[in-house]
Amino acid sequence: MPRHAPPRHRRARLRAAAAVAALLLPGLLAPPAQARGGPVEGPTAHLPAAAAAGRTATRAQAARIDAYWTAARLRAARPIPLPTRSGIPGPTASVAASEAPLPPRKGDGASPTAPHQPGGGGPDGGHRSSSAPAARRWGSQGTMPARTTGKLYFTTPMGDASCTATVINSPHRNTVWTAGHCVHPAGGGAGAYYDDFMFVPDADNGQDPHGRWTFRFATTPQAWQESGDWHYDMAALAFYPQQDGGNLADRLGAQGYYFGGGTDFPRVVDFGYPSDGYRRSDFTGRNLWYCEGPTSAVSTTDDLMTLRCDMGHGCSGGPWIVDLQADRGWGYIVGTNSHRDIDTAGGWADDRLYSASHGNAAIHLYDEVSRH
Repeated sequence: MPRHAPPRHRRARLRAAAAVAALLLPGLLAPPAQARGGPVEGPTAHLPAAAAAGRTATRAQAARIDAYWTAARLRAARPIPLPTRSGIPGPTASVAASEAPLPPRKGDGASPTAPHQPGGGGPDGGHRSSSAPAARRWGSQGTMPARTTGKLYFTTPMGDASCTATVINSPHRNTVWTAGHCVHPAGGGAGAYYDDFMFVPDADNGQDPHGRWTFRFATTPQAWQESGDWHYDMAALAFYPQQDGGNLADRLGAQGYYFGGGTDFPRVVDFGYPSDGYRRSDFTGRNLWYCEGPTSAVSTTDDLMTLRCDMGHGCSGGPWIVDLQADRGWGYIVGTNSHRDIDTAGGWADDRLYSASHGNAAIHLYDEVSRH
């Protein structure tokens, strides 16, 4: 596994911007331009794990967003690049030390209140218990947990883009969990957020069987917004209820969460909408895939989580779920697809995916989005 490079925030963000442009620019309709600040230099030890102020949308803006996302734009949106670890900040023990660990926080998922099919999953209608770094098609779209996972669409200065996101249970029952790089490019402050977020749950080959929801608030940890530290690559969004479909969790169900529970889990199920992958050519970005296996911390001094899975661009923001039971269709989110390694030639080094450890920052983020 390539070693962590020392902090090179400016070069890392230039590479990230170039990667985004390369994937998003060709043939895309340009979205409204957004103000963008400069990256913050130096270590992130002074930045708290608290959530940032975020971006909001009024109901009038939500109506404009809904009109913006035509069928043609949804088809043309490109997956946000899955970032690599080249040039990322090193372990941030000093950040963790600046704030005592909060008690673990765990909340159950929920089944839809509307009539629905029972949970299920996997090619054979159930789960396999062995590790499976090669992603497989989730064979039960239309049921839990596929109903809670979908595609998050948004606009960037380089074009229309998409990620994977998941409904998470919350007080207002309209919250989605994803990766920080799916709502903010990292660095640049509050003015750099992406915009026009639209969530299409259970997306399947271009279909939106449950409709779509427009956002009212999006936020990330402050350490991601200000400096792009991958240890804080997570985000949460609150959505307006659908006029006909009501709240997300009522209509679709919701996954639970387990924050502060550590980094090592014997089995997680990882979902995503990959458009490519490590030594794979059969992904299209139009349907749901999954991996399953154990997770661990990168090292004793670095609490980034790692999981073997060969999904690529488009899986960003997909949930890592523990205790996912087929009969109920929900488990507990403990991480999200964040980034992967590259080799000396710039290609993917292996089939490992990484996630930020969901501890204090995830708890603060969840509390912040629950207030909106």
